[in-house]
Amino acid sequence: MFIAIPYSTTLQLGGRPYITWTVLAICLLVHLLAPSSPALMYYPDTWNPIKMLTASVAHGDWMHIIFNLIFFYAFSPMLEMAIANAKRYVLVLTAIAFTESITYSVFSLITGEYIPTLGLSGVVFGVIGFSAYLIPRARVVTFVWFLSFARNVHIPAWVLAAWFIGEDILDMYEHGMSTGINFISHISGGLAGYMIGYFFFRDHKNDIKDEVDDAIEYARSIQQDTGIASSYAGDRHRLENEALEREAKRDHERYMSRIYNYVQATRDSDALMLILEDYEIQQHSIEIYHELFDRMLQWGPSRALLCTGKLIIDSHMHNRQYSAATNIAKQCHTIAPDFVLADCLHVLVLAKHAMTVNEYELAWRIVRNAGERYGNITDTICCALLEVELLSMHLGKQGEARELITQLLAHQQPREYHAKILTLARALQ
Repeated sequence: MFIAIPYSTTLQLGGRPYITWTVLAICLLVHLLAPSSPALMYYPDTWNPIKMLTASVAHGDWMHIIFNLIFFYAFSPMLEMAIANAKRYVLVLTAIAFTESITYSVFSLITGEYIPTLGLSGVVFGVIGFSAYLIPRARVVTFVWFLSFARNVHIPAWVLAAWFIGEDILDMYEHGMSTGINFISHISGGLAGYMIGYFFFRDHKNDIKDEVDDAIEYARSIQQDTGIASSYAGDRHRLENEALEREAKRDHERYMSRIYNYVQATRDSDALMLILEDYEIQQHSIEIYHELFDRMLQWGPSRALLCTGKLIIDSHMHNRQYSAATNIAKQCHTIAPDFVLADCLHVLVLAKHAMTVNEYELAWRIVRNAGERYGNITDTICCALLEVELLSMHLGKQGEARELITQLLAHQQPREYHAKILTLARALQ
């Protein structure tokens, strides 16, 4: 005699399987109030969608319901937590129930035998088939009894799916419907679950792959950790840390996604509010803002991008990291030629550093029209003198330089600038 009864899973993904518990409670409640009720059965010649659902939660006797619920509970919780969306999981279970009932109606129409049916087994096989696609390597604790061998064995979901669905296909071929078991619902439910996963959850399967792999490895380490001195204890701590890192990475990607959605909707103010939420905490981890800036560059020009650039430049200037600040300023000025710095006190310092690395065009853009762009809060005369020097000596724009020096001569300037202004004026004659 060979018996294999799956009854729990070693895969833990967080959350609680509320939908699974609800289905179990409904099945038990229905069986207590109306066991084997004809009013709940599905008659395949009616194509009644309500009865398709009521029949799925009704059962013939206690043995029928107990085994269905054991099998359902062996697979459903890990599947529900893997989907991580209650509404989508309810839709999956409903779709399986409809599919296996409709398939049974088609079969009855072909054979001419309209036998009423009830039981959760079609949905159970659908869940098994769905598990085989979405989380095939997840291990299910299964009680195996063969002759004198009786033991709990951890079997991958895809192996159990292949075994149970294959066994029913073989029984269907040998006995047809004479055993009183609705093999059509079992087989069609299992195939429906797999196909639902294949067509509608391929992207989700890729999204949760790392998390599922971590959970499987963690369960393996727990299973094999037989004592304090076991080498798997260290593996477990490593896996826990890796899981935390992956969760932090997912949180960061969700954060980036929110900013992206705001930027694409031209809601730059909302994007900036989100960026500045944790600025007091993250301002010393400038790499975070560098990554954000690089990502936003790929999304195209935006006010949020330029403001992020200002944050980075300001941080680098305070830390005297002038080369890093110059690189970001160059990118920002390429996007917006009239880009202004967050702190006007950094204008001359950054422009002079840009000159030392031969970035004369950038230096000119930084100090150009400083009086108009920054007002009297910056040293506009020094900025203008530096602008004249850049125009005449490095950019070959003597005409603009003469015009600017003429403007400086036309207005009375502080005495300490007279010599410098006159020197530049003579050089431009």
